Amino acid sequence: MKILNTKRLLAGLLAMTIQTAHAGGGGGGLAGGATELTQLANKAQLLLAYVEQTQQTVHQFNTYMAMLQSLKQLTPSNLVDNQAFKLWQDNGMTQTFHDLYQVVNNGQRIAYTLQSQDSMLRSLSPGYGQYANFDFQSGYKNWSDNTRNAVVSALQTGKAQAEDFNSEGDMIRELTNRSHSANGQVEALQAGNEIGIAMVGQLQKLRQLQLAQMNAQQMAKLSEQAELDGRPKKYDGGCDRILSGDEIRAIRRRGENAMDYCR
Repeated sequence: MKILNTKRLLAGLLAMTIQTAHAGGGGGGLAGGATELTQLANKAQLLLAYVEQTQQTVHQFNTYMAMLQSLKQLTPSNLVDNQAFKLWQDNGMTQTFHDLYQVVNNGQRIAYTLQSQDSMLRSLSPGYGQYANFDFQSGYKNWSDNTRNAVVSALQTGKAQAEDFNSEGDMIRELTNRSHSANGQVEALQAGNEIGIAMVGQLQKLRQLQLAQMNAQQMAKLSEQAELDGRPKKYDGGCDRILSGDEIRAIRRRGENAMDYCR
């Protein structure tokens, strides 16, 4: 599965989108294709943002874990849980987990959308299948399955159950229970850190799949555009060639229709 350089691919996409937008009567399929390509490009940028956000989340977990371990060493055992709970609240750790939960969910949504878009492209763009020489349907399904498996494995590391994170409400309740003790926080942080590390890798893989799909569609649209460029241009109600002003006036003087000279 060959991946083009991202900057080159997005630059080529932008240029092609502009060209197809100005194609006028060049065909609704091309205009629609430009829109689809733009949507794919937006998703590529969104996935990159999710990767960076998740990397920052992992950094927050590691920073907080260091703070928590220091607090446990410096605080009397009978006070450590209360102080740990205050530390958790002061650093907004529940929100950090909420953000990670949203990244996992959004990644799954994007994979499902891209899978559906692949099916649509194969039906609407005849040349797409020629360039999409990779089974994107299986690729996106495998990505979703592997992502869920990674999350389940990470939760087991933190002594949690997958059912505890089936919904945002379940996650908040579980984290609230664990945040009241220092040891519970450590378990939650271990799970969160494992999920974050796994998601960085998974989102990068999803982005590679998505860029390969975008590359295939771009190549198909460029091929269609080249085919159209090789044909005589036809305009609804217009001419195959441009008549000069003198020609038009001469035709009118003869009482003839200028459109007869366009056929």
